[in-house]
Amino acid sequence: MSNKKNYSVRYGNIYVQGSVDGDFKKYSTGKQATKLNIKWIEKNHREVLLQLHNKKVNKTSIASKDFIEFAKLSLEINKPNRKDSTNIEYESIFKKYIEKYFKYYALEDIKKADLQKWQNSMMKQKKKDNELLSVGRIKFVRSVFSGILTDAVENELINKNPFETIKQPKREGLQDEEILPFNLSEINKIINVSIGQNKNLITTLFFTGMRTGELWGLKWSDLNFQSDTIHIQRAIRHGTISSTKTNSSNRIIEMLPIVKEALMRQKTFTYREDSFVFLNRDKKHFSSAASVSLGYWKRTLKFCKLDYRVLYQTRHTFASMMISQGEDIVWVSKTLGHASVKITLDIYTKFIPHERRERATFLNNFQEKNCTKSELPFISLSKSS
Repeated sequence: MSNKKNYSVRYGNIYVQGSVDGDFKKYSTGKQATKLNIKWIEKNHREVLLQLHNKKVNKTSIASKDFIEFAKLSLEINKPNRKDSTNIEYESIFKKYIEKYFKYYALEDIKKADLQKWQNSMMKQKKKDNELLSVGRIKFVRSVFSGILTDAVENELINKNPFETIKQPKREGLQDEEILPFNLSEINKIINVSIGQNKNLITTLFFTGMRTGELWGLKWSDLNFQSDTIHIQRAIRHGTISSTKTNSSNRIIEMLPIVKEALMRQKTFTYREDSFVFLNRDKKHFSSAASVSLGYWKRTLKFCKLDYRVLYQTRHTFASMMISQGEDIVWVSKTLGHASVKITLDIYTKFIPHERRERATFLNNFQEKNCTKSELPFISLSKSS
C-alpha cells in the first residue's frame, strides 16, 4: 500500500515524501495507515510535507554556527514575509555574491576585516557588459548579507553584526544613487533611431517613469484610452508575476499624449484584451530587463554614441526632467509610485530649479515709519510704577 510520488507506509505509519527546493524529502506523519488517514494524506500530502519540512529545519538547524547552513535557513524562514520575486532575487544574490566567498566560514569567524575586504572586492566586480556594479547594487547585496547576520544576532549565535561599524560603499566621483539622466536631445536621438515595438517601449519608459518590471507586467486591460490613464497593478521580476513593489506603487497615472501615441502604435504588434502590452520574440512577457538592456538598448546607445547607462535610468530621467521643468512635485511623486513626497525629494532635490528671482515680493508695499521721540508711547521706568 504505497504511492511513490506522494506517500509511503512503513510499519503501519504513513510517511509523506516529495521534492522540496530541489531535494527529495521524506518525513513520518505520525499517523497510522488507516483508510481514512490515507485518503486524507492523498489529498493534503504536499501541505503536510512542507509543514513537516519547515518544522524539521527550524528545530534541527537553528543552532547551526556554520555560516552557509544558517544563511540558507535565514532566507528560508523569512520567505513568507517577502514577495516570490524578492525571494528569488535574494537567493540569486546569495549564490552569486556571498556563498562562494564565505563557503568555509563559521558565523563567529566572520570579522569586520573579512566583510570590508569582501565589500572592496564588490567595488571592483564587473557585470556581463563589463560595467562595474553600481553602488546601489552593492548596497542592496550588502543589505541581504547584513540581514542574515542580524538574524544570527537575534538567535544569539553571534554577539553583534560586524556590518554595523563598516561604512556604506561609495565610489569616488559618483553619487550614491548614481542618477545619470538623459537630456531631451539624447532622448530624442534614441527614440528617433528606434523602430517598431522598441520605439514604443522606450517612449513609454521615458515618459511614464515606470519601473521596467512594471512595464513588463502591463496588460492592455490596464489602459484606458478614454480617460488617458494607466493602471499599474503588477510587476514581473525574474520571470515571476507579482504585485507591485509597494502598496503606493499600485497606482493610476496619466497617459501623456506622447505615451498615448506610442501605445496606440503598439496595438499593431500585441493587441489582445488579455495580453501583455509588450512581448518578446517568443510572444511571451519579458522576464527581466537584461534581455532588452544587453541587446537592443546597448546597441542603440552605442549607435547614438552615448555612454552606456542601465535601462532603469529612464525612470530617473522622467523624474529629473519633470522636476527640472517645474512640474508639480506631488504629481511627479505619485506618478513614480513613491509613498511620500519626502522620498522623491530625498532622491531628486538637486534637480529642483533654483532660478534667481526677487523674493518676498508681498512685502514691497510694506512701509516702515520712523517715529519721533514725541510720538513714542509713554513708558514709566520708575520703581514705584
